[in-house]
Amino acid sequence: MAEPAGTTSIGETCHLPAAFAGLALPVRRIDVEQPWTWLRRGWNDFGQARGISLFFGAIIALVSAGLIYGLWQQDALDVAVQRARHIAQVTQSGRS
Repeated sequence: MAEPAGTTSIGETCHLPAAFAGLALPVRRIDVEQPWTWLRRGWNDFGQARGISLFFGAIIALVSAGLIYGLWQQDALDVAVQRARHIAQVTQSGRS
């Protein structure tokens, strides 16, 4: 398949402007069952270090709850949620 002028082939179906060719990372194909292996390994890691895993999980939960409570007390929670939604929309659509 011929590439459009000024582009370079990335993988099988994607073309990128030549100026960005060095920024593209290779995409490796994986088996559909591979994520189950990752989950099993993660669960095994959790079992081997249950105490530290629960400690860090609790810290993250407490910090998150503290941020939400602080924003709520300052009547800024709705603004923060609106901005997060806007960032999510911009990220998904690829526009600014």
